[in-house]
Amino acid sequence: MDAEQKKELEHIIQSYRDTNLNTINYWWEYSSFDSWRFWLTFILLAVPLLVLYFKIDRNRVYQIGFYGFAIHMLGVYVDTIGTNYGFWSYPYKMIPVLPTSFTLTSSMIPVAFMLMYQWQSRKRINYYLCAAGVSAIFVFIIHPIFMWLDMFQMYRGFNYLIMYANYFGGSIMAKLVLDAFVYLNKKNDTIRIRKIK
Repeated sequence: MDAEQKKELEHIIQSYRDTNLNTINYWWEYSSFDSWRFWLTFILLAVPLLVLYFKIDRNRVYQIGFYGFAIHMLGVYVDTIGTNYGFWSYPYKMIPVLPTSFTLTSSMIPVAFMLMYQWQSRKRINYYLCAAGVSAIFVFIIHPIFMWLDMFQMYRGFNYLIMYANYFGGSIMAKLVLDAFVYLNKKNDTIRIRKIK
């Protein structure tokens, strides 16, 4: 690495540090424990996880959990990209060092989709219709409520239709990932059974 590249990299790292310090200072000033919005985000994190604990089908916990993890990870990636590029922000967060909304990406969204997946697969209802419905609830009901509470802001032309495409596209990708792993697991079981015979 030459001196110019090293200097540029050090400048980028310092700007990350400065941004993180500014974010933490902002959090202490406006979003920490003495804010009612902090406690609302805490409740919105805890309640879905408690509901999931009592409602998840214990016989399918690994499959449903893997699906929820796929939803969570895709949500974190999209949320990180969107906040880092300034398409949206969360003025009130539980954890200041994360660019994402920990409440949404780690609890509300994955739990809602996990319970939807569990329900639709039990009832044998079309997955994509159910995913479209859950996506619509988050985009056209939950996010506008978050905006009304000043807990979510959109910038630079980002809108609800793009957000809907993100949610629904993420649910399709999560299902494809799950289906691929279920297929590989079944194939592996078939090979094992043949070896035993």
